[in-house]
Amino acid sequence: MNNVMLSFLKKLFLFLIPFLLLFFIYLIWDPFMVLYDYDHFNREHHIHKNRDYVSTEMFIKNSGIYVYDSYILGSSNSRFIPPSIWRDYIDTENNIFSFDASGENIVGIWSKIKYLHTKGHNIKNALVVIDPVVFNPFTNNIPIFMKHYEVYPSSKYYFQYAHFLKFLNFRFIVSQIQYMITGRLTDKFEDVFETTYYYNDVVTNESYNVGVLNELKTDSLGYYKRRKDKFVTRTGTYSEGEEKINEEHVSMLTEIKDIFEKNNTEYRVIITPIYDQIAYNRHDKSVLQNIFGEDYVFDFSGINEITQEMSNYYDTFHFKQYIGRRLLDSVYSESPAMRIYN
Repeated sequence: MNNVMLSFLKKLFLFLIPFLLLFFIYLIWDPFMVLYDYDHFNREHHIHKNRDYVSTEMFIKNSGIYVYDSYILGSSNSRFIPPSIWRDYIDTENNIFSFDASGENIVGIWSKIKYLHTKGHNIKNALVVIDPVVFNPFTNNIPIFMKHYEVYPSSKYYFQYAHFLKFLNFRFIVSQIQYMITGRLTDKFEDVFETTYYYNDVVTNESYNVGVLNELKTDSLGYYKRRKDKFVTRTGTYSEGEEKINEEHVSMLTEIKDIFEKNNTEYRVIITPIYDQIAYNRHDKSVLQNIFGEDYVFDFSGINEITQEMSNYYDTFHFKQYIGRRLLDSVYSESPAMRIYN
């Protein structure tokens, strides 16, 4: 090997040292908790994790230990109708599992229900939570929204590659260094970090947003003042969301209904109340009602007594748990007068 080649290899090695160092840090640290098996995912609570991956890993691990027969499916909004509340409205002596995912898409809901059915898990009760993002175009390349490869057929290697690239993001590295030095989380990096403490139950996967609850308990007025930019300005006049359900969605929804029928599932479909007061698209609601039945689809969107009050919400998208209980009171009420949906 000549001197020129040796010189090149030395320079290449020196050039690669920072990347190799970061690679080994990533392997050891596993900041997104996607490389190894864990009993729970409550470590590194300040780092945004892929909730689809967390929920699926917890279910795969727990389904061999605990008996589940009731499932809550949907995006982050479904976390605020948690197992501990839903249990009061359904008939089960077994465990309930919150199968939520950040920015959940109908593809995710459909693939999870198919997975449960294919694997022979009893689906005695199901709560399907629909919000404005569920029928958005599906993509599977943003790490925090990617689907678990065991449930939605996709590449395990690309999943890991995408998360490693996220680790190499300059903002992630800078924000982590700042956190290590100061021990504080700031809104400046809220797109990278969770800025408040939370944890998830290791059996039901129920989410507890402890940091936000403590902040509200200490200074509720200050909470809303500090987050006024997280609440959209409403017009107070009727407006309706755009039509999103297409033929592919109809096929998935029909398959979900077929699985529910095969399992004799007691199910409910809830269209959630969003603070923006935009009513759910009438065509899309009609599609849901035609497939699942009008008596099983409940629409709480638009202008109503829930969406009127900012205090019912943590932000524009997420309502508080007592609202979740109000929705269930309405959904499971036998009296039409108790049903507050549109």
